[in-house]
Amino acid sequence: MARLFAYLTALLFVSVFPTSDVGAVAPSQCEDGQPCTDTIKDKSLPGRSVKKPAFSHAKMKELERSPGATDALRQDNVKAFKKHRSLEGTPGVLPGHGPDSAKVKVFIFSDFQCPVCRRVVEPVKLVARDYPKDVQVIFVQNALVMHRNAETAALGALAAARQNRFWEFHDRLFQDQSRLTEADMIGHAQALGLNVAKFQKDMKAADTLAQVQYERNLSTALGVRGTPGFFINGRKMVGWGSYSGFKALVERALKKTKDLSPRGKGGVAAQSTKANGDDGKKFAELVWGIR
Repeated sequence: MARLFAYLTALLFVSVFPTSDVGAVAPSQCEDGQPCTDTIKDKSLPGRSVKKPAFSHAKMKELERSPGATDALRQDNVKAFKKHRSLEGTPGVLPGHGPDSAKVKVFIFSDFQCPVCRRVVEPVKLVARDYPKDVQVIFVQNALVMHRNAETAALGALAAARQNRFWEFHDRLFQDQSRLTEADMIGHAQALGLNVAKFQKDMKAADTLAQVQYERNLSTALGVRGTPGFFINGRKMVGWGSYSGFKALVERALKKTKDLSPRGKGGVAAQSTKANGDDGKKFAELVWGIR
């Protein structure tokens, strides 16, 4: 009888306090020691989409493991950052996707040798395609010194960008992160049908290296010491949590722009960035020279 009573008590406890709601804590780090969770819960975001997601959680995880599973983004060149006197190196034209007039600008600070960075490739594409007029994605080279081949890969990616094939090259690098040597860069260029002689020249050019150095120094100055890192209209996020959390941040940023005028200084995204706390103010100053 005592055993039966204990069994019924346990059943009652589970029905009243479901285990899925008790002690659920997301991991604080992913592989490579980088933070992997977005500390803002989706349900707290006022701009959160209430539509049924186009992809299940399992499908999204599969996409995260499969960079290059969908077509590469179209390359839209983005004007070089305004040179900040405190940073060594030289800014250069950045590879992006989306219109300069976009209300939300998503800056991705990434490293081609970072195992976590490959997980964001397909989710970023989905957001960019969901908001083709309102979101611009810009890639920033944060080639960490701790990764032996990261700088070589960054140089190769920028050389491919000089031929407007950055995103195709980007996808190939993340598909196989064991192929990031200089010889591998030439192999990727050949596979994409690039002008290999021009590619090699651009890869070894002093201004290409200066751009990689500048963007790495900018990343450090902005507090993006790990990868991947993001600035979404000035809102900093380091690490990767989930597609739904990332998309919710973009939607929240978009909602904040509804009362801003495109005639304001720097446009809607710049105004929203500057108004987004200390991180936003610092970003606006270092990137665009806006105070």
